[in-house]
Amino acid sequence: MKYSLYIISGLLLLFTSCENLLDITPKSEIAAEELFEDVEGFEDAMYGIYSQMQEDFLYGRFFQVVPDVLAQYYEYGGEYEKFMSYEYSSDANVQMQMNKAWTDAYTLLGQVNSLLDNADKDFDDINYDLVRGEALGVRAFIHFDLLRLFAVDIRSNSDLKSRAIPYAENYTLNQIPFYSVEEVYEKVINDLLEAEQLLAYDTEIFADYPRDATSISGEGFLYARETHFNLHAAQATLARVYWMKGDMGKALLYAEKVINSGKFSLVNTTLEMENLVAGRINGIESIWGVYSQRNISSLYLGASSLYVQASVKDMFIAEDTRNDAWFQDAETKVQLKKMVNRDLSNDPLDLPDYPELGLSMLRYPEMLLIAAEALVVSNPEQSRLYFDTLLEARGLSKFADREPVQNVTLEDIKTEYAKELIGEGQNWFSMKRDNRIIDSPIGEVNGDAIYTLPIPYDELSYR
Repeated sequence: MKYSLYIISGLLLLFTSCENLLDITPKSEIAAEELFEDVEGFEDAMYGIYSQMQEDFLYGRFFQVVPDVLAQYYEYGGEYEKFMSYEYSSDANVQMQMNKAWTDAYTLLGQVNSLLDNADKDFDDINYDLVRGEALGVRAFIHFDLLRLFAVDIRSNSDLKSRAIPYAENYTLNQIPFYSVEEVYEKVINDLLEAEQLLAYDTEIFADYPRDATSISGEGFLYARETHFNLHAAQATLARVYWMKGDMGKALLYAEKVINSGKFSLVNTTLEMENLVAGRINGIESIWGVYSQRNISSLYLGASSLYVQASVKDMFIAEDTRNDAWFQDAETKVQLKKMVNRDLSNDPLDLPDYPELGLSMLRYPEMLLIAAEALVVSNPEQSRLYFDTLLEARGLSKFADREPVQNVTLEDIKTEYAKELIGEGQNWFSMKRDNRIIDSPIGEVNGDAIYTLPIPYDELSYR
């Protein structure tokens, strides 16, 4: 029997990114037993998983950059140019990148499952519950992003719904079967609900905002919980999953759990806006992020960078604090500086020691927008309150203060979603759930063939 690529790759990599982890040996079962003989071994394994998440073909580049290129944020795609015209099957470089992202994701899922398969110990240690909850959350999070990229939308009428992606639940040499779109949603949600239970201790140890180096309590695995897949990350991911699924009642339930936790707020100054996502895990808005010191300045600020479409830049009026904080002119072009950590470049910011260096995976504004959308018809006043909270923090006039007072529309929310999450790889999925018509280099397009990356050829060949 031939095995899936991620299994073969997974045998070659066992948590090598983490300090004090075992060297790779052919006796992987013995290595795992030694690694997981105490709680500290589980913690080290989890740190290794987070370290892998920030690699180039995972969240360091591919999972954030490619969806934004597909969404036509940029007038030039650089190394991702062929994605702009949706040449999924005809361009060798596009196929290579998709295959690498797929393989790296399932390799990492193999590591996550190795941890979970060994989590049958009876340790009387709260950290043990936290590690297991984090691993389940990360497993769901990665699978969900693979589903959103490589499978049709759950509301599609396509026959492709019956064969979406494999859902890896064990570290095994056996073939992992493909599941339907609905089955993958069910598995993602079940993992997240279990994670939410295991991470309940975060209600006590997750520091209030604004988080800084002096306000963070705890040490070791309990320190800086926003750098771990924490309780609020589980709830925020559930809100995102239900939002994508179209179950707005449950999306609202989980978005409001995050909102009502009182652990997050919004920044409102230009310097804070510059610092918000620029290689940082923000102590006010970030729900979860992974530590990283990656320098991606050449991607956004280089001579052949991802120049922003004029129509995208035009969405940001002068009063919007994001306008100056996130964009800069480069002769006749506009560059996106939002994602670039200038502490690691030639244009450093004068920033405090905290927040942490890293990639923001989930941010508070998304929860406000999900809640606003869920209530836009049933409770327009509360919808406007959530929406205005974001507008006011970004220097814009609240709908409640306008003459006459305005109600929020779905189009208002979608526009704000596209603005707020530029560079973070999320708006593509808002477009996908609406099957929105896209103005692209090949004309106006939409449909499953555009919004769904094909399963890599190598995965199908080697099964």
